[in-house]
Amino acid sequence: MKNIFGAFFGFIFGVVFAAIGFCVVYFFGLPIVTQAKASLEWPQVSGVITSSRVQSRRDNDGTVYSSEVTYDYTVDGKKMSGETVYFGDNVSSSSRTTASKTVSKYPTGKEIQVYYSPESPDECVIEPGTTWSSYFVLILGSIFGVVGLLVALGTGFTLFGGGLAILGGAAGLLASKRRDTPQNFGMKNTARSKMSPPVDNASRYNQPSVDGDHDDGFDIT
Repeated sequence: MKNIFGAFFGFIFGVVFAAIGFCVVYFFGLPIVTQAKASLEWPQVSGVITSSRVQSRRDNDGTVYSSEVTYDYTVDGKKMSGETVYFGDNVSSSSRTTASKTVSKYPTGKEIQVYYSPESPDECVIEPGTTWSSYFVLILGSIFGVVGLLVALGTGFTLFGGGLAILGGAAGLLASKRRDTPQNFGMKNTARSKMSPPVDNASRYNQPSVDGDHDDGFDIT
C-alpha cells in the first residue's frame, strides 16, 4: 500500500512538473523564437545608445552578470525606447565576459540601427534573428516537460498495476465469501438435525406389545 501512495504522489508531481514545463515552452519559449525569426523581416530606423553597463546580482550560485543596454529610436514621429540587443539577451551568466563584450560593442552614444515590429513598434531589437540564447527558454521548458511526463508515465503504470491488484484481491475476497456462506448455512442445519432428531410420536404408540401372553379379549368357554 505504501508503494501505491508513493506512486500516487509521484504521479501528481510528474503531472505538475510536465504542465509547468510545457507552459513555459508554449507561453515563453516559442514566442521568443517566433519573434526572433520574424524580426529578420522587420523595418529598421536609426537609433542611439543612451545607457550601457554590466549589471551584477547575487543568487544561490554566487554572482551572475548580464548586460543592460538601452537605446532610443523614432517611428512615425514618436520617440520610443528599447532594451533588447538580441532575443535571449536577458540570460545571466556567472562569467562577466559575455556581458562585458555586449557593453563594449554598444557603448553609450553609439548610433545604431533598430529593427521594430510593424504591428507593435515598441517591440524592437538591435540584432535581429535567432542565437543560441534565443532557444534557451524553449530548451529548458522542454526538459522540464519531458522529465515530468516520464515520471508521470512511470508512476502511472505503477498505479495501474496496483489498482488491478487491489481490484483482483477484492474480487477474490468477495467470491470467497459467497462460497463460504451457503456451506456454513448447510453445516449449521446438518448439525442441528444431528443434535435433535425428529421424534415420531405416532409410531411410538402404535408399536406391537412385546408381551406375547397378554390378551385383551374375553375367553368364552
